[in-house]
Amino acid sequence: MPLTDKAQLFNELEPLLRDPRQSADGRLWSFCPSHPDGEKHGKRSLSLHPTIGLNCFAGCDFKTILEALRGRAFQPSNNGYHDSDNGKTVAIYEYKDEVGTVIAEKARIEYPDHRKVFRWRLPGGQWKDGLGKLRMRDIPLYGAEIVAKAPADQTVWFCEGEKAHRSLALHGFLAVTHGGGAGARDFGQSLNLLKDRTVILWPDNDPPGRDYATVVAARLRGIAKAIQFVEPPIALPEKGDAYDYFERGGTIEALMASM
Repeated sequence: MPLTDKAQLFNELEPLLRDPRQSADGRLWSFCPSHPDGEKHGKRSLSLHPTIGLNCFAGCDFKTILEALRGRAFQPSNNGYHDSDNGKTVAIYEYKDEVGTVIAEKARIEYPDHRKVFRWRLPGGQWKDGLGKLRMRDIPLYGAEIVAKAPADQTVWFCEGEKAHRSLALHGFLAVTHGGGAGARDFGQSLNLLKDRTVILWPDNDPPGRDYATVVAARLRGIAKAIQFVEPPIALPEKGDAYDYFERGGTIEALMASM
């Protein structure tokens, strides 16, 4: 299937997935509608990605999955996306440790007036309970399980926020972000993941973003082998990041030429 067709399929099927989770490689994981998926252990076997396509890792036939998902378009369902006070949960991010164990989940909730808020919960927990006794400093970097398996000489891009992270991942970059946002100052042991690696920091295009990247750079000294800052080759809006760069037509080639 051509890449353009896969992207169109992604846009069509994403709203039809049941209780999806977004992994750090850009995939959406959901329960497959073609077999009793997740009934015992809650494990999702259906994967949807805008360039890789649609796959069931339990072996279900592509056409059968597609028909089952498209059938949901005629059924009233929010598929795990909950509206609350006019806010919509648009993504749930799984924060995993280096061996792939889910440590915490983070929801991104967007409002019609462009506000966004985030909520945390423990795996299998309730949003109202938050992280319980787990501290932010104890949560691994988003993407830790992928970096842990990557070659030691592969550069890691450190951005602010999961949306920017996903844009980098979908364009083939090895990336991480921290769950605490621009206000984070205590990273615990999470940055040790980047030991002896070259790290490229991509700040949000605003004073808090640049201050945050400076703090991260300071914490990485003595851990990372080398640290660089991104200067995007095209103008970005206030608070603009990797997502905005690629949305505005920025290319990988131009980005790498600017480094």
